[in-house]
Amino acid sequence: MTMRKRNIGKAIMLAAALAGSAAPAMTAPATQAAPSCIRSADIKPVVRFALPLVIEGMAAACGGMLAADDFLPRSGTGLAARYRGESPESWAAARGVIERAMGDKLPAGLSGDTERMLVTDILHGTISSKLKVRDCVMANRIVETLAPLPLDNMSELAVLLIEIGVRDRAGKASASPLALCPTEGTR
Repeated sequence: MTMRKRNIGKAIMLAAALAGSAAPAMTAPATQAAPSCIRSADIKPVVRFALPLVIEGMAAACGGMLAADDFLPRSGTGLAARYRGESPESWAAARGVIERAMGDKLPAGLSGDTERMLVTDILHGTISSKLKVRDCVMANRIVETLAPLPLDNMSELAVLLIEIGVRDRAGKASASPLALCPTEGTR
């Protein structure tokens, strides 16, 4: 894989940062043992929830590294708001997957709103700590190019990129205790 392809994948895969550690079975009880892999279909609701947050995080983190007239500083928060408006119920759909993925990292008994704010802060912190100038330049180009797409298409693209990344890493060690189920990610 070339350096350019890795940078593009890295920038887009930020849209799935939260989904990469998510677990399946959104309706399964929290006390049930987490499975060792996640189905692609279970990633999409998490991506739909996370994508506006990722774009906001990139806009905030990259604001000082990009020109004021670049897309992320100029239109990133507007795009995030548009995507959030296209999926008002995204937190409800993603919450179970996120709870199972984070396991005991989320304190028990949190209200839905508190949990959502905590997950949002974790995601924003992850983005701001990972982005470098070259990542911001690439992310800006990618987000600007794909901005006309509706949230559903962007979410599907992120899921496909996760599947490609999983397929390309097949057999390599992963920092995540979970992986995409092989029957889906290796097609």
